[in-house]
Amino acid sequence: MAASSQGGDGEPDYRYDWPRDSWVVLRTLLLLKSSIAQDTETSEAGLIQRHLAFLREARQRHGLHPFVQRLDPDDGAPRDNWSIQPDGAALGALTLAEYLEGLRQAGDPAPDDLLELLRWYVEAIVRDGRNPQVNFQGLPMQDLWEQMTERSLFAELVQLAALEAGARLADQLGLAADAEQWRAQAQAWRRDLDDGWYDPGRGHFKAHWNAIPPKGFYPGKPSNLDAAAVGGWLYAGGPWAPRDPRLLATVRRLDDTFRELYPVNGGLPAGVVLWGRFAEDRWGGVQFDGGNPWPLTTLWRVRFLYRYALALVEDTLREHGSVAWVPGEDDFLRQLGIEAERGSPSAVVGAVWDVADRTLEHLLAHLRTGENLPEQLDRTTGEPRGARNLTWANAELLMTVRDQRELQTALERAAAGLEAPTFQRELRDDRSARFI
Repeated sequence: MAASSQGGDGEPDYRYDWPRDSWVVLRTLLLLKSSIAQDTETSEAGLIQRHLAFLREARQRHGLHPFVQRLDPDDGAPRDNWSIQPDGAALGALTLAEYLEGLRQAGDPAPDDLLELLRWYVEAIVRDGRNPQVNFQGLPMQDLWEQMTERSLFAELVQLAALEAGARLADQLGLAADAEQWRAQAQAWRRDLDDGWYDPGRGHFKAHWNAIPPKGFYPGKPSNLDAAAVGGWLYAGGPWAPRDPRLLATVRRLDDTFRELYPVNGGLPAGVVLWGRFAEDRWGGVQFDGGNPWPLTTLWRVRFLYRYALALVEDTLREHGSVAWVPGEDDFLRQLGIEAERGSPSAVVGAVWDVADRTLEHLLAHLRTGENLPEQLDRTTGEPRGARNLTWANAELLMTVRDQRELQTALERAAAGLEAPTFQRELRDDRSARFI
């Protein structure tokens, strides 16, 4: 379920199965797994099978669309849906393709029912994934926040990753026709992502193909700036490098926007910012009384900083101890309170890590002992708002810790290695690399 709350006491009713949220949780468990060659009810494999059985029965009973928004957790019926969403199908296809590839590497066969579900999702993505005019039984297609009827960068990033992962799996399984079709579609979408989604005039990746103007009470999204651009990049694992100047510029714009928008961000340590969803957001957790910071999107920022620091380590080692700063990188680092010392990339790595850790610590400081991550934090006080136990946010916290540990492992290996000795000596000696 998206959350255990059923409404009342300042919480919305989120006691539904959002396929998008479920696939995020399952993918998180698979990425954190120790082994996928298990088949008990509580193992990763067991959870996949239980979710598959739930979806299979719901499809048989209710004729689900692959982009269904949310389901009753008891009988699988679409319940009180107001849209359909392609990101749930994309995350499902991506998770299934990765899981089936892992089974194959472990020497286990790919179950036919999982392959059928993967094909169900991917065929819908190919057919309708980029068509904002598609609807199902009168329900329009909307973005992950379930508000905007327009092509979404988040959805297209994850759909691209799903198509590419599906094509790789189809190659391995000898499904030549599927592999050819899915790869051709992915290649066309990748060209569009490179050519059409960055707005050089505004200096950020666009949240939607077209900006969405306000209309009456509806605020739209005229800024066309959304934290989901970073979230989609994280889930898709690309297609741009962490040090891509366009991605750095987008993070800077998001930092500027939320720092100015939310009073709770005033007076925080240098580089620490709690992110919301987008500037025009009005969803306050129970009613439309003003947007707030979200732990989920703030964790996307923290994860990006860990990924950026990891990329800086890898690039420095590749260049034997030096690094060429990309356009706009000085400005990006300066906004974090870091002066890019061109002769000391180790200091920058440690400082970025420190900013990420301070942001995570500040986020968690708003929770009481034993509390899970809520949907939102009050924009002024930082108190939890909305659903008090948002499953998606708690899964994201696990992925954040995973990224932090991946960075730590890379630094330990770099400091102990034989390449780029000057950089490694700095990693060992610089107090900013105290985590090693």
